[in-house]
Amino acid sequence: MRTVVCADALAWLSSADIPPRSAIVTSLPDADEVRDTMTYEEWKSWFPLAASRCLLAVEPAMPVVFLQTDRLFQDEGTLSVVRMLAFAADYLRASLV
Repeated sequence: MRTVVCADALAWLSSADIPPRSAIVTSLPDADEVRDTMTYEEWKSWFPLAASRCLLAVEPAMPVVFLQTDRLFQDEGTLSVVRMLAFAADYLRASLV
């Protein structure tokens, strides 16, 4: 059975009873998409925490698929979102493929 949930992911993960053998497919917002609610620096801290919450929400052998792209910021240069995901995965000792 497949269930598709369209909701604020972090709020949903906090209250959801995720069935065993579930996977997560998500796209975390980039800094431009949340600029009305947080600064760029706040987003850079928030992003790996949000990724970690997703990684922790499923059983260790189940996948979490992130659909993300790197971004070019005028003052910062290219920000590697993959590097931020790798940081979160490494911290949790999760595999990143």
